[in-house]
Amino acid sequence: MKLENARLSVTFAECGRIDTQRFDSTAIVTGVILDGKYEFCVPEQVLSHRKTTNGVGLCGEFVLDGPAEEAKAGEWFVKPGVGLLQQPEDNLPYNMWRRYEEKPFPVTAELSGNTALFRQHCTVQNGWGIDIEKRFTLEDNRLILDYFVTNTGEKSCLLKEYQHNFVSLAGEYAQKGYRLSMPCNALTAEYENGRVRSQTTGDAAEGVLRAEGTDIVWQKDLEGLVLYHRGETILPDAPRYWKLSLEGSPVAMTEETDFTPTRIDVWAPEHCISAEYYQTVSIAPGETARWRRTWSFED
Repeated sequence: MKLENARLSVTFAECGRIDTQRFDSTAIVTGVILDGKYEFCVPEQVLSHRKTTNGVGLCGEFVLDGPAEEAKAGEWFVKPGVGLLQQPEDNLPYNMWRRYEEKPFPVTAELSGNTALFRQHCTVQNGWGIDIEKRFTLEDNRLILDYFVTNTGEKSCLLKEYQHNFVSLAGEYAQKGYRLSMPCNALTAEYENGRVRSQTTGDAAEGVLRAEGTDIVWQKDLEGLVLYHRGETILPDAPRYWKLSLEGSPVAMTEETDFTPTRIDVWAPEHCISAEYYQTVSIAPGETARWRRTWSFED
């Protein structure tokens, strides 16, 4: 399925499905092309020997503590956005690297004009149930995603949602001149030393990044290296967006939220840069939570 206007062409995974038991399969954006020439979406990994959970593009995940931890061996538990997964041992937390027996939740999709609507119905299991509706709308160079998440079970849910944003700018790998601006994140001293780690040995590498206020600036390519940062010091009054740009390139990308993130992660191997703004909502039985993410693609 595609959404298109004069500026953007947005492609979704067929029926919301990719080969994953981690990411929200209600709807996954596998491709974004700006002005017919600039592509932004990339796979989670591009090297075949690397571990992967098969994410791609604008690819979200729901995290819900409780269902897996309550399930005994052989019982089924709810993984929101995915399906019912079978617990292999008593009370183990969900493991993104494990392959489970699965009963996928059904997804329906509707396309009307500049809007695509996806719905996923959850089978209630052991009192847990989460129905998901995602509404994508194109406005000029912007892709707007509205979430409507309903608790259909009997238990209150403390739910986390975040987008991985597996992206690069027009196919340019993580390299000198990339800049990630995150106004609502208070950066840690880890960035002051430009510290990243080897993908193979885990050894630290210095001088790859530098911090400028709340910006991260790449000083070298990330060949063989990976950046991972978890940030929980959020500036509540700062603008709620991140922006990715590259020195000398006309292309940039921004994500803006209508909520203050509860956590910010950054994950970057050689080929992409993923800024992850977390939304956390408490949903009582029968209630619906709503929030919005807006991506802007610039030339």
